[in-house]
Amino acid sequence: MSTFIEVVAWVIIGYAALPLAITLLDFATGLQVKDMRHGRAKTMSEEWPDLRLFLPVLAVGVSLLALQWNTDTAKWWLAHIPLFAVVVVHLASWIRSRVIRGPGKPSAEPS
Repeated sequence: MSTFIEVVAWVIIGYAALPLAITLLDFATGLQVKDMRHGRAKTMSEEWPDLRLFLPVLAVGVSLLALQWNTDTAKWWLAHIPLFAVVVVHLASWIRSRVIRGPGKPSAEPS
Protein backbone atom coordinates (compact mmCIF):
# COMPACT_ATOMS: atom_id res chain seq x y z
CA MET A 1 0.00 0.00 0.00
CA SER A 2 1.10 3.49 -0.68
CA THR A 3 2.53 5.42 2.22
CA PHE A 4 0.54 8.42 1.06
CA ILE A 5 -2.78 6.59 1.54
CA GLU A 6 -1.69 5.42 4.97
CA VAL A 7 -0.79 8.99 5.99
CA VAL A 8 -4.12 10.25 4.65
CA ALA A 9 -5.93 7.52 6.60
CA TRP A 10 -4.22 8.51 9.85
CA VAL A 11 -4.97 12.19 9.22
CA ILE A 12 -8.65 11.34 8.66
CA ILE A 13 -8.72 9.22 11.82
CA GLY A 14 -7.11 12.04 13.82
CA TYR A 15 -9.51 14.58 12.35
CA ALA A 16 -12.47 12.50 13.53
CA ALA A 17 -11.07 11.16 16.79
CA LEU A 18 -10.34 14.52 18.39
CA PRO A 19 -13.91 15.91 18.22
CA LEU A 20 -15.31 12.49 19.17
CA ALA A 21 -13.08 12.34 22.23
CA ILE A 22 -14.04 15.87 23.27
CA THR A 23 -17.75 15.09 22.84
CA LEU A 24 -17.50 11.85 24.79
CA LEU A 25 -15.59 13.57 27.60
CA ASP A 26 -18.24 16.28 27.70
CA PHE A 27 -20.90 13.57 27.88
CA ALA A 28 -19.08 11.71 30.65
CA THR A 29 -18.68 14.85 32.74
CA GLY A 30 -22.28 15.79 32.03
CA LEU A 31 -23.41 12.52 33.58
CA GLN A 32 -21.82 13.59 36.86
CA VAL A 33 -23.72 16.88 36.93
CA LYS A 34 -26.82 15.17 38.35
CA ASP A 35 -24.97 14.77 41.65
CA MET A 36 -24.52 18.53 41.92
CA ARG A 37 -27.04 20.89 43.42
CA HIS A 38 -28.71 22.39 40.31
CA GLY A 39 -27.27 20.16 37.62
CA ARG A 40 -29.04 18.16 34.96
CA ALA A 41 -27.53 15.02 33.49
CA LYS A 42 -27.04 14.89 29.73
CA THR A 43 -28.65 12.14 27.75
CA MET A 44 -27.19 10.30 24.79
CA SER A 45 -29.87 11.78 22.56
CA GLU A 46 -28.46 15.24 23.29
CA GLU A 47 -24.94 14.16 22.36
CA TRP A 48 -25.84 12.02 19.33
CA PRO A 49 -25.93 14.87 16.75
CA ASP A 50 -22.33 15.77 17.63
CA LEU A 51 -21.19 12.16 17.47
CA ARG A 52 -23.11 11.45 14.29
CA LEU A 53 -21.09 13.94 12.27
CA PHE A 54 -17.69 12.34 12.87
CA LEU A 55 -18.45 8.60 13.05
CA PRO A 56 -18.54 8.16 9.24
CA VAL A 57 -15.25 10.03 8.91
CA LEU A 58 -13.61 7.74 11.46
CA ALA A 59 -15.00 4.65 9.73
CA VAL A 60 -13.64 5.81 6.36
CA GLY A 61 -10.19 6.32 7.89
CA VAL A 62 -10.19 2.80 9.34
CA SER A 63 -11.33 1.39 6.00
CA LEU A 64 -8.51 3.22 4.21
CA LEU A 65 -6.03 1.56 6.55
CA ALA A 66 -7.52 -1.83 5.65
CA LEU A 67 -6.70 -1.34 1.97
CA GLN A 68 -3.22 -2.77 2.59
CA TRP A 69 -4.59 -6.17 3.58
CA ASN A 70 -5.76 -8.95 1.32
CA THR A 71 -9.54 -9.08 0.90
CA ASP A 72 -9.81 -12.75 1.82
CA THR A 73 -8.55 -12.22 5.38
CA ALA A 74 -10.71 -11.78 8.43
CA LYS A 75 -8.98 -8.58 9.53
CA TRP A 76 -9.94 -6.89 6.25
CA TRP A 77 -13.59 -7.66 6.89
CA LEU A 78 -13.37 -6.65 10.57
CA ALA A 79 -11.90 -3.30 9.57
CA HIS A 80 -14.85 -2.63 7.27
CA ILE A 81 -17.55 -3.50 9.83
CA PRO A 82 -17.54 0.03 11.37
CA LEU A 83 -18.19 1.60 7.97
CA PHE A 84 -21.03 -0.83 7.31
CA ALA A 85 -22.50 -0.20 10.79
CA VAL A 86 -22.40 3.58 10.35
CA VAL A 87 -24.15 3.32 6.99
CA VAL A 88 -26.84 1.06 8.49
CA VAL A 89 -27.42 3.44 11.43
CA HIS A 90 -27.71 6.48 9.14
CA LEU A 91 -30.06 4.62 6.82
CA ALA A 92 -32.22 3.50 9.75
CA SER A 93 -32.33 7.06 11.09
CA TRP A 94 -33.38 8.39 7.69
CA ILE A 95 -36.08 5.72 7.30
CA ARG A 96 -37.37 6.44 10.82
CA SER A 97 -37.65 10.16 10.07
CA ARG A 98 -39.54 9.41 6.84
CA VAL A 99 -41.95 7.05 8.63
CA ILE A 100 -42.66 9.54 11.42
CA ARG A 101 -43.24 12.50 9.08
CA GLY A 102 -44.87 10.55 6.32
CA PRO A 103 -44.15 10.97 2.62
CA GLY A 104 -44.75 14.37 1.10
CA LYS A 105 -45.39 16.09 4.43
CA PRO A 106 -43.16 19.08 5.25
CA SER A 107 -41.22 18.77 8.49
CA ALA A 108 -42.60 22.06 9.92
CA GLU A 109 -46.20 20.89 9.56
CA PRO A 110 -47.58 19.19 12.70
CA SER A 111 -48.79 15.63 12.27
